[in-house]
Amino acid sequence: MIGPMNEDSKADPERTNEGQLDPLVAGMLERYLRSTEERDTLEGRADKAEHNNRNKSLFFASMAHDLRTPLNSIIGFSEMLADQLLGPLGMPKYVEYAGDIRASSLHLLRLIDDLLDLSKLEAGRLDVHTEPMDVRRLLVDLNRTLAPVALTAGNTLTVATDGDVGRLVTDPVRSKQILINLLGNAIKFTPQGGRIDLCFSHRSREGSDWAVFTVRDTGIGLTPEQLDKVFNEYEQADPMTADNYGGTGLGLHISRRLAAMLGGFLEAESAPGSGSEFRLFLPLDMLAAGSGAEVLDGTRRLTIALDRPVTCIDPHFHSQDSNMIVGGHVFDTLVAYDAHFRLQPGLATDWRQVDDVTWEFTLRQGVSFHDGSPFDATDVVATFDRLREIPDRDGLYNIDTHGIRSVRAPNSRTVEVTTEGAYPDLPRNFVRMSIMRANDAWSLGGPISQPSQLVGTGPYRIADWDSGSMVILHANRRYWGRPPLWREVALRWYGGAEATLDAFWRKEVDVLSTTQPEVMHSLRGESDLAISDSFSNRLTYIQFDLARQTTPFVKDRQGRPLDRNPFLDQRVRKAVSLAMDRRFLADVVLEGLSTPAGQLMPEGYIGHDPSIDGELAHDLERARGLLAEAGYKDGFAVTLHGPASCLLNGRMLFRAICEMLMMIGIETRFEVLPTDDFYVQATRGLFSIWLATWIGWVGEASYSVNGLLASRDSVRGSGRANRGGYVNERIDQLLAQANALPESGGREALLRQASRLGLKDLPLVPLIHRKAAWVTRAHIQHHGEWDGLPIAVKLTMKDSASSPQPLAAS
Repeated sequence: MIGPMNEDSKADPERTNEGQLDPLVAGMLERYLRSTEERDTLEGRADKAEHNNRNKSLFFASMAHDLRTPLNSIIGFSEMLADQLLGPLGMPKYVEYAGDIRASSLHLLRLIDDLLDLSKLEAGRLDVHTEPMDVRRLLVDLNRTLAPVALTAGNTLTVATDGDVGRLVTDPVRSKQILINLLGNAIKFTPQGGRIDLCFSHRSREGSDWAVFTVRDTGIGLTPEQLDKVFNEYEQADPMTADNYGGTGLGLHISRRLAAMLGGFLEAESAPGSGSEFRLFLPLDMLAAGSGAEVLDGTRRLTIALDRPVTCIDPHFHSQDSNMIVGGHVFDTLVAYDAHFRLQPGLATDWRQVDDVTWEFTLRQGVSFHDGSPFDATDVVATFDRLREIPDRDGLYNIDTHGIRSVRAPNSRTVEVTTEGAYPDLPRNFVRMSIMRANDAWSLGGPISQPSQLVGTGPYRIADWDSGSMVILHANRRYWGRPPLWREVALRWYGGAEATLDAFWRKEVDVLSTTQPEVMHSLRGESDLAISDSFSNRLTYIQFDLARQTTPFVKDRQGRPLDRNPFLDQRVRKAVSLAMDRRFLADVVLEGLSTPAGQLMPEGYIGHDPSIDGELAHDLERARGLLAEAGYKDGFAVTLHGPASCLLNGRMLFRAICEMLMMIGIETRFEVLPTDDFYVQATRGLFSIWLATWIGWVGEASYSVNGLLASRDSVRGSGRANRGGYVNERIDQLLAQANALPESGGREALLRQASRLGLKDLPLVPLIHRKAAWVTRAHIQHHGEWDGLPIAVKLTMKDSASSPQPLAAS
């Protein structure tokens, strides 16, 4: 076994007992030190570009402040000259020139303000501060400020309300900024003799109560095509707009994002020649009633830095950590887990097995969706219908719905599930199945990307989403459980480890979720941070093409295709396994952020078998012997493919695996693909050997055996991740027998037997179980959960009396 590097001299690698440099460590270090491939790769350039983009935003933010100071002086002095406060200027032209200077300076100041706000938004540094706001005073101020502007343009501005306006809890400055932008656009795009109206009203929409500010004009209007892009960044309705009317195309984009930060949204209606109507919706009850008012105060905003970008907000598509973090905030499941994998009530408060093939779930009463519509059994049925219709290549939950014959609702509070056969452990399959509103669940035809269509019952709702960079969540004031502690949660991806660390040092980030060793290494030892990690069932493994007699990415050492697929020989697969030094991968390459994996399930999980932990030892001599026995004494060459999500510690994991294979004569290069592209191609069987990851969500071995080792069958929902085409009828039989037994009836023994058969055949080689790690500011306490995801309901202030609750617990 290879040990860690010498702490006294980190430049010197660990040596063997005989004092000789271990050849594996020497080979790895030599190649690592002289390799510059990583900085030249597309991914390296993308990370650098993202970092430069953030630096640009920070530069704009700083520069805008520096520009405003002298510009304000210019505006002030030009006003003094134009008003001749210090005496007559002598010539009328001078007064006119001073007025021109003032007007141009004010225009420039507005442009700078837009750039400043946009740079703050991009850098995550634009804050909102909520407080009670007098709506009538706001309307009076807007009328006093903009009525003269409208009059100068030859138009009239009127302000009206539909009754008592009262007070609104929001950010007065940002609310006024949005309305000034809407009114300014209305004045700018309305010809002389026109009319602009500002009206305040209360409105109910889909069960929610809103304060609505409506800006209506008789201006030039917009076509449907122009209306579609009017809120886009740097875009104006017409290419000639800037020439004819001025502006940058930033105002409405910034206003839309500000509205989302305030818990509301913007919408617009327009027609060419008939004017436009823009409506700002702000929640009337920003402070929840009763005890929630003490929790949902305007100062509690939380920013979580994600390890990967959010690529999809539909909870039933594209499984990866960041996407699932979003879903965990927004949606609930029928059944939940506690930290010890015991089933807990979720949207179902009780469940029972009526007979061998029938389960009955009793639903929680008094639950409503974010829009106020009631939750009932129809929503559960619709969710199941949707999951079974999603194509196998896209859906995450086909494996969870396999074996289910029908789902029906005898009444609004009962769901009856009928299975194809005995299924005593069915409730475990429902722990990650996000329940959607029926109308949304029936919207098939691909992932839903509009936040307004993704309405859940969870503690937070999606307020805004910029694909790949940011999701803004707002507290659900109707949540059936303990009121959310945080009024707003921002989930952000900063583009890479370096940019994430920069944001953390600038204190833009409260919580950091990471599996990147370089991030953890940089943060350890900081006194004002709390760093935690926990074991998880996130398996990284090597998988082989076992479906073809010849395979495309294997050649001999001279580059000629082989006439047979070497991975069909179990001895070759065993040699690959013996070449892997798992302890070195876990402790050195990944710097302790993983544990060696000799089987599918880690220690402490149902189905882990202590008797086989030592069977996959590192043995280079034996590995070379097995290759020679199989007819590959001189080795062969292969390309190892993998997803970008496996890029732990840069490309070191891939490089280390390649080095280990080279040590036994398998000349290996690696190719990394975007994660979604990789899994699509792997499912189509386009690779010969590949690195992949698997998360055993349900906390026991049946899920992993079914997904990784069982024969691939879309009807049964088995073998979803068995992309190599492995078939073992005995494993299929053992799995079927185990699925017919309860946990107390010998189920675990059968699953262990199936796992042992799989490890003997080695259709895949387990490498490591990744740890779940998170970093928090010292004033925030993370209570953890079974899957390691930093769900905001598990985060509390250390001085808060609020204790965390399971996301779907009573």
